[in-house]
Parts: sequence; structure tokens; C-alpha cells
Amino acid sequence: MGKKGEKKGQFVHQHDITVDSQDNVYVTDGRENSRVSVFDSDGKFMKHWGSEGKDEGQLFENHGIVVDSEGNVYVVDTRIVRIQKFDSEGNFLTMWGSLGCKDDQFLIPRDIAMDSKGYIYVTDSGNHTLEQIMIVMRVHSRMVNNYN
Repeated sequence: MGKKGEKKGQFVHQHDITVDSQDNVYVTDGRENSRVSVFDSDGKFMKHWGSEGKDEGQLFENHGIVVDSEGNVYVVDTRIVRIQKFDSEGNFLTMWGSLGCKDDQFLIPRDIAMDSKGYIYVTDSGNHTLEQIMIVMRVHSRMVNNYN
């Protein structure tokens, strides 16, 4: 799957990978490409979305990625300090996060995971935390914090 470059199916700075319930493979490619690329389980390029920028749906330095049971895609944009949610076609749905040390705030968000109950976990190496986010009610709790 892929090789170095900026064309369809190529990468410059891939950071993370996840697989959806249909075995499609999603790869974050930050910096120059600023996009998410999607491949089928045989490695065939299907699509990509994203462009460099700070507006809704744009990416700057995307790192972590996870897909929920409904096919929605969550992407950690480390440099812009936010999490963006897209549908399975790459259409922007919502985003949250800002710079800081409170709930819904991050310093250097890096990775993201989701458990079977729909809780999202985001690692924040700047705050030295693991943030738990329940999407349905937007309830937050910091799970690990060694410095605050």
C-alpha cells in the first residue's frame, strides 16, 4: 500500500492507521499531504480527503485516527489542537478541542482510540494526560495526569 509521494495512494508523513468494520484501511498523512487516505483490504486505493488548513474539514498535522461502529472517522489534528469528526465519505461533521489544560482542551494531542461503549480516549503528550470523552453526552474526565 502506497509509496512516498503526493499522488493518490502515496504518503509523505503517515502517522497512524485504523481499520473499519468493512476492513477498509484508513491512514493519516500529515504535513505536506494533510489528508486521510483509504484503501480496501487488498491494498487498493479507494479515496482520500483533506487539504492543508485551519478551517472545518481541513487538516494541518493529523496524527491519530479511529473509526466508530457507524463508520464515522475521528482524526486528531495535533498542530491545530483539535479532534475532527467526518462521515465515512470524508464529509466534515463536527470538531472540538482548543489549546489549554481544561476539559475539551489539549496541548499536544497525538493518538485516539474508542472502546466498545463509544468512549473516545485521546492521549495528550503536552498535558501528560489521557482524556476520556463520551460522545453521546460530551462528558469528560481526565484519566491520567502526572503533572497537574
